[in-house]
Amino acid sequence: MPSGPLTWRRRILQALVVPPCDLEGHQVDISACGGIALFPTDASDSEQLFRNADLALYEAKAAGPVYKFYTEDMGARAQARHELEHDLRSALLNGEFTLEYQPLVSLKDDGICCCEALLRWHHPQHGWISPAVFIPLAESSGFIVPIGQWVLREACMQAASWPAKISVAVNLSVAQFKSADLVPSVTRALAHSGLAPERLELEVTESILLDDSHGALRKMRQLRNLGAKIALDDFGTGYSSLAYLQTFSFDKIKIDRCFVSGLSQGKPTSRAIMRAVAELGASLGIATTAEGVETPEQLDIVRAEGCTEVQGYLFSPPKSAEEIASLVASEPSLPRRENKPSLLAVVDGERSPVVLASEHEERRLQALQSYGILDTSPEESFDRITRLARLALNAPMAMISLVDRDRQWFKSKQGVEVDETPRSFSFCTYTIRKDSPLVVGDATQDPRFRNSPLVTGAQRARICRRSSVHTRGLQHRRTLRERCETPRDH
Repeated sequence: MPSGPLTWRRRILQALVVPPCDLEGHQVDISACGGIALFPTDASDSEQLFRNADLALYEAKAAGPVYKFYTEDMGARAQARHELEHDLRSALLNGEFTLEYQPLVSLKDDGICCCEALLRWHHPQHGWISPAVFIPLAESSGFIVPIGQWVLREACMQAASWPAKISVAVNLSVAQFKSADLVPSVTRALAHSGLAPERLELEVTESILLDDSHGALRKMRQLRNLGAKIALDDFGTGYSSLAYLQTFSFDKIKIDRCFVSGLSQGKPTSRAIMRAVAELGASLGIATTAEGVETPEQLDIVRAEGCTEVQGYLFSPPKSAEEIASLVASEPSLPRRENKPSLLAVVDGERSPVVLASEHEERRLQALQSYGILDTSPEESFDRITRLARLALNAPMAMISLVDRDRQWFKSKQGVEVDETPRSFSFCTYTIRKDSPLVVGDATQDPRFRNSPLVTGAQRARICRRSSVHTRGLQHRRTLRERCETPRDH
C-alpha cells in the first residue's frame, strides 16, 4: 500500500531536516529526495523494482526536495533520454554542433566589446535541440568536457578574425573546470588560433567555486597568468558570497537577467541590487554586465546605475558565425535617444516604439518630482477617495496613480494587487500623449496593454476610457478614467 512507503519516506526526510550546518566557512543546507516504486504494481522482480525506483528518484531530484512515485511514462522518458545521449556522443564527430554569438556592448562608447559563444545542436532527425535539453544531458553523462573543449577551440578560431578590440566569451562547465586538462586545453586553443590571450573571457558560475578540492583558486591564477580574463556569470542566482570576490580575482561580474527583467516588472529591489553590484564592481575595478536587456527603459536604468556593459535582444539576438563577423566589421552602436523619453513594448516578439513628446513630458516629470509624493506611505485621505470612487462607479478597481519616468506608481488603490506597473504597459502613458480621449475596447486583446499586471491580474481590467486634463503653467497632465471587467454594449 502507498501509505507504507510514504510513511517511511516521511520519517527519512524528517530525520534529515536539520538546521544549516557550517562546513569550512560555508553554510550548507541538507535536504532529501525520494523515488518510490511498489511491488508488484510497478515491477515483477527486485531488479526491475530498484530500477523503477531509481527513475522516480531521478525525476524527484529534477523537481526539487520532493518524492515521486514511479509511473509508466517515466520509463518512456528515460528511454528517450538514453537515445538522445547516444546521439549526443556522435554529434561531435558528425559535425552537428555549431556556435552562435551574442554581442556585449560597452556603455562607455556604445560599441561591441565582446561576443559570447553559445552552443547549438542540429539533430539530423529532430532538428534543433534546445540547449536546456542537451546541456544537462551532456553534463550528467560527462560528455560536456570534450564538447566544451571543442567550443573553446572553435570560438578562439572564429574570434581571431574579428577586430582586435572585440573579445570572445566562453562558458566553462563545472566538469570542464574540474578537468585536469583545463589549463592545457586553453593554452592549446590560444596557440592554435593565434588569438591574443587578453581577448579570451572565460565565464564561470558560483557553483564552481564552492568546492576547492579541484584547485579552483590555483587554476584561476594559472588562467589569468596566461592572459585570459575571468568573468563571474549569473551573479545573484547562487550563493553570491562577497568572499568570492575577495578570494578570487575576477575581471567582470555578469548580473543575471532576472534582475534586469525585474526592472520592467516594477520591482524596486531589482534596481537596488543593480545599483549595489555596479557600485561594488566600480570600487573593485571590475566590469559589470547587465544580461537580458530588452527595452530602452532597462537600458536607461542600467546605464544610470553604473553598469559598464549590456547584453540582450535590444541590441542583438544570438547570430551565426558568419552574421556576427559581418556585424562586428560594421561597427554598430547602441541607438542614442537624444534624451527623449521613449518606450519599447515587446509584444509576441515584436517591438513597438512609443515615443513621448519630450518638452511637455520633461516638465511633467519635473513637476512630479517637486511634489515629493513618490514612494510615500499610504494615507487615509487618499484611500477614502479611491474607496468612494469604487463604490460610486461600481468598479472592480480604483486607484490614484503617478506616472514616473519608468513606472506607474499607485499612491492609493482598491482592488489592485500590485504597487506599481512598468510604464511600457501603462494606460496613463498612452493617455498623456493624446489630446483626445483614449478608449480601449478590450485590453486583453490590445497588444499595448494585454501584458499589463492590471489586465493579467485577478481583477482583469478590460474596458478603459481615459481623458487628459491639462493644468495651466506646468503643462502637467492628469487622467480621468473608468474601468470595468467585462465589455459593455455602450
